[in-house]
Amino acid sequence: MYSGKEFEDDFKKSWQNNPHGTSLVRLYDTTFGNKGIANPCDFVLGIQNSTVWLELKTVKEKTFTFDNLSSNQYESMLAAAKASPFTVCGILVYFREPSSVYFYDIRLIEEMKIRGERKSINSVTMAYAGTPIRFRKKVVHIEIDTQHLFNEVLPRYAEEGLGNG
Repeated sequence: MYSGKEFEDDFKKSWQNNPHGTSLVRLYDTTFGNKGIANPCDFVLGIQNSTVWLELKTVKEKTFTFDNLSSNQYESMLAAAKASPFTVCGILVYFREPSSVYFYDIRLIEEMKIRGERKSINSVTMAYAGTPIRFRKKVVHIEIDTQHLFNEVLPRYAEEGLGNG
């Protein structure tokens, strides 16, 4: 069974193909004996005059439930995204069946929660809600096209006047 830790490791390995002038910081899981410390996300990326807070999740089937985010992750990422037009916060979800990877902006999840219409995202029936990210599936692991992630996520913010993309 493919775990969240394996997804995080695969993302970090995928980063080796990152563009020059970008940075990656992995916030290590503090659940092993450091109670009371809770990271807002798995990775912080520095890209094109922007900062991206990225939480990685993997689910076996086609539905990602919002309960998979801790209240600290949700609230911290939402506050950061609202505080700065140069901060992008979201969740990168690897759906194993059917196999796909999507980026979901934390503000989209907030909108769904406020409207009370959704408690989850279905990768098949709600494909429009996220940004599909290219990846290559290997026998067990995956390789994320990090350049595609940057190209798809940041230009949208530039168009909306939320970053320099």
